[in-house]
Amino acid sequence: MQYLLLLVENETLDTESLYQPLVNNGYIVTLAHSIQTAREAIAQQWPDLVIFNRLNGGFSLGKANQTLAETGLDIPRLAIASEPSAGDLDVEAWLYAPCNAQQLIEAIDRLIHLTRFLRWGDITLDTHKKALLRGGSAHHLTPKQFELLMLLATGEGKIVYRKTIMKKVWETDYMGDTRTLDVHIRWLRQKIEEDPGRPRRLLTVRGAGYRFFI
Repeated sequence: MQYLLLLVENETLDTESLYQPLVNNGYIVTLAHSIQTAREAIAQQWPDLVIFNRLNGGFSLGKANQTLAETGLDIPRLAIASEPSAGDLDVEAWLYAPCNAQQLIEAIDRLIHLTRFLRWGDITLDTHKKALLRGGSAHHLTPKQFELLMLLATGEGKIVYRKTIMKKVWETDYMGDTRTLDVHIRWLRQKIEEDPGRPRRLLTVRGAGYRFFI
């Protein structure tokens, strides 16, 4: 699984940006040079980790932390600073600047397990709030929709049988009436498919069940 990082740093940073070292280590990185850009990236992408790199001037760590809090997403934060300040107390971890690539990657590895997000292609699932993000739009999931999506997605393209779904999601062996499953499948397709009438991700296997493709 590739992780999505939001790197927040001043455009006029007097040292080399951390963007390329992070990309070289296999992370997907969004770069923000302003509070507004950071806010938009958080709201539209739901990153796994936010890195504040040596913020100064009008773009302070305190303001950046406040911006993150306003999104309502409890995302782990790593601050890199020459000297820890009061704002650093609001982050999960910090490093003295300048730090080398190995120190940075080790710090990220310690924090990344805190992520609440699962990603399948252009879909991001918030496992805490039971919400789904696709194409920059957020969708709330009911508890059953969430359980159903998790079950289908973990099938990794294999058939998940209707009987299995009814047993695990609705806790019943009764197969006489599975219309509620059909309705929930339709609701999920409305949230995850470009064209719900012609699904390409959540497919029906007639007489058997469903397959979910990333």
